[in-house]
Amino acid sequence: MGRDDIPLATYLNSCPNCGGDITTLKLLAGSACDRCVPEERTFNSIQDLILFLDSTHKLDRLNNVRQLLGDLEKVSNLFVKILGSPPLGPQRSWIIRALRGESFAVVAPPGLGKTTFGTIMSLFYYMKGKKSLMIFPTKTLVTQVAQRLTSMSKNLGSTSPKLAYYYSGLTSSQKQEFITSLESEDFDVLISTSRYIMKNIGNIEKYNYNYLFVDDVDSVLKSSKSANVILRLVGFTDNDVISVKELLKESRNNYEEAYEKISKIKEKKIKDKIAIFSSATITKGNPVFSSLMGFKPGSAVIYLRNVIDSYVQSDQDQISLINSLVQKLGSGGIIYVPVDKGIKYAKELASNIHQIKSAVITSNSTSKLEKFESGEIDVLIGTATHYGILVRGIDLPWRVRYAIFAGIPKFQFKIGETMHPLAMLKMLTLISLVSRNQDVTRILRIVRGRLRNISTMSLALLAKDIKEEKINDKYIEEAYKIVNKYLSDNSMLEKISEIGEMSINNGYVSVPDYLTYIQASGRTSRIFGGELTTGLSVVLVDNLKLFDLLKRRLSLVLEDVSWNNLDLNSWKVGDRNLDDILNKIDSERENISKIKKEGFLESAPMKKIKTILFVVESPNKAKTISNFFSKPSVRDFNGLRVYETVIGDKVLMVTASGGHIYDLTTKNLGIHGIEIEQNSELTFIPYYNTIKRCAKGHQFTEANDGKCPTCGSLVVRDKRDTVNLLSQLAIEADEILVGTDPDVEGEKIAWDIYFSLRPFNKEIKRAEFHEVTRKAIVEAINNSRSFSAPMLRSQIVRRIEDRWIGFSLSIKLQKNFWPEYCSNIVLSQTCNDNRNLSAGRVQT
Repeated sequence: MGRDDIPLATYLNSCPNCGGDITTLKLLAGSACDRCVPEERTFNSIQDLILFLDSTHKLDRLNNVRQLLGDLEKVSNLFVKILGSPPLGPQRSWIIRALRGESFAVVAPPGLGKTTFGTIMSLFYYMKGKKSLMIFPTKTLVTQVAQRLTSMSKNLGSTSPKLAYYYSGLTSSQKQEFITSLESEDFDVLISTSRYIMKNIGNIEKYNYNYLFVDDVDSVLKSSKSANVILRLVGFTDNDVISVKELLKESRNNYEEAYEKISKIKEKKIKDKIAIFSSATITKGNPVFSSLMGFKPGSAVIYLRNVIDSYVQSDQDQISLINSLVQKLGSGGIIYVPVDKGIKYAKELASNIHQIKSAVITSNSTSKLEKFESGEIDVLIGTATHYGILVRGIDLPWRVRYAIFAGIPKFQFKIGETMHPLAMLKMLTLISLVSRNQDVTRILRIVRGRLRNISTMSLALLAKDIKEEKINDKYIEEAYKIVNKYLSDNSMLEKISEIGEMSINNGYVSVPDYLTYIQASGRTSRIFGGELTTGLSVVLVDNLKLFDLLKRRLSLVLEDVSWNNLDLNSWKVGDRNLDDILNKIDSERENISKIKKEGFLESAPMKKIKTILFVVESPNKAKTISNFFSKPSVRDFNGLRVYETVIGDKVLMVTASGGHIYDLTTKNLGIHGIEIEQNSELTFIPYYNTIKRCAKGHQFTEANDGKCPTCGSLVVRDKRDTVNLLSQLAIEADEILVGTDPDVEGEKIAWDIYFSLRPFNKEIKRAEFHEVTRKAIVEAINNSRSFSAPMLRSQIVRRIEDRWIGFSLSIKLQKNFWPEYCSNIVLSQTCNDNRNLSAGRVQT
């Protein structure tokens, strides 16, 4: 859009640098006001504007942004040193939030580098002399992160951080070394399992951590006890928790006052601490936790993967079949063994794979990962379990080429044996549906409520007690009796099998473990240098019904998944030659190795995965839109609610302007806020200021010493705060989409947002949709348009007419017509001005 297309206007107190008055032409150029930047210049980024202001010694309010961007550059350089490439768009957004001191939940699909981000940030804080605490759900992840931190530190060119880590399975000497490091505070980064932290909170909370990274937020929020442990680590006390509970009750009657009190508790206790949470699934929120931490975690249900999913159905002996596949596919493979076959079968496989070096890996043999990475081992073999080391604990995009599944990944239990509580709950649910027995349904409701409200740790302890036949809960005990009774009935088994997405065969109940398949096959397709690598997955079908169930479930979860038969005679995957697929995979790995060796390649497209700020008018609309794509994370960004969700290769930050943010000023400027210049033709220049609201609901643009000009009560809301918060979000985002209503008023709001944010981010487009549906929103996001200058001019003309005609007539009605009408017609004794009278708007 050109300068000549944009109507000239002035925004009062809106210069991004000094807070002075600034014209639309200056804002369009991404500049500051005439006082800060006297000449006509166009700035393509906030960095360019800051550099210019600094060089002319006029840097003012933007100095804080300069400091933020300076720290961002330092962290980005760490990414380049360690990974060979700068942070991706979402990672950049997370870094900025952390540098601001904001606690938040990371929302992103698996494979986007959440743990990598968390780990590199601990190194950044170490370099600033600050301690970090990192919490993970399993000992495998603890050892993995400790090893990665050690490896990453070698690239820093300085002293390495002192690590202290703990998990079950350490030797006596290792435990003593850990305790000594802890007691003497001789550590920079403490890494441990959530179970250890929960059990030893009294000792752990004594130390001062500036940075807390929690990988398994679901286990934290499933019970108030575990959530309170995290709050204690951040610095809150039990009394703070009690106070917030009471304030949340009060907030039903007076939200703003309660919110203010909670904010004061937060400011007093959090200070310079930040807590970052990462998880793929969230099942429950915690109001006290969300209020004190300033966010409510969510979950991403989108998976970034570029995996060629193939399968083999063959009567050939499975071990010889796997051997043939490995000989063809070569080095860089992972073989996943179903849990029912276990490590014993994995070892048998390893001993029968010839010429290719293979090794079985468990949580206690993590050193084999290093040998695999270096090429000493060609193929790793392990069990297909969700938290297994080969499912979640390996991230080697330059090394892993393919995955073979020696059977469908599954959950399995033998009918008659004591099953896991969650498996029991699933069976009880199906029995209730089939039997329609009211007593069964009653027990189901009670047991479901209890199992959903306990933490991951408590669930593990319950499962252990049940296995040892120590059931202390009468309802859970009754539930097991019901399940065992109905499962002994063959006709009931058939009905359950039909509706329950499970296979019942030879006395065993099997359910496809689709999440493990997604995570495990995803090891072959990772993000590196901005690219999502290609991977190959081969499933050896050992149960046709279970395979059909797996495919059905995956089709509901993955947006684009297609299955191809791998022909062992022609070596074709569907209609593609296997050799062509392997050549593509190898070419990508060679490119990654080059990036690792030589540094980031400029040609690598970094713009594929983006963070998008999506601004709509209504807060309710923002909430509705965010729920179309996943369970959103909710940020309380200093009073502005921001919903974060995932759509394809985009992380959306959805928020609302709350309608208009600017209106014509009522200051004595021109004629009712519109100045007229007469040169060769008349030019009308409107003056805008932010909209304010008082405690009694009056709206205005000009306050009298912080008070309402109508009633004298205090100003409680100023859209200036909305502008400032949106500008901070604009710095986080790669792109901004403005999705206000598609009429002239919505277009004016969109332009006001554009002008306010242009100095901070030039990538701003319009998203137009005419209905709030998932399909309409996706189309609007994927087909953004430019802003409409004709619609802007139309709104400005209409608003000027409103002010000059409607506003002027309203004053006449209030001051002249009403007193005369009141005296002569109403015959009242008190006939003062009547501010309730209005001539209406021009269009009416």
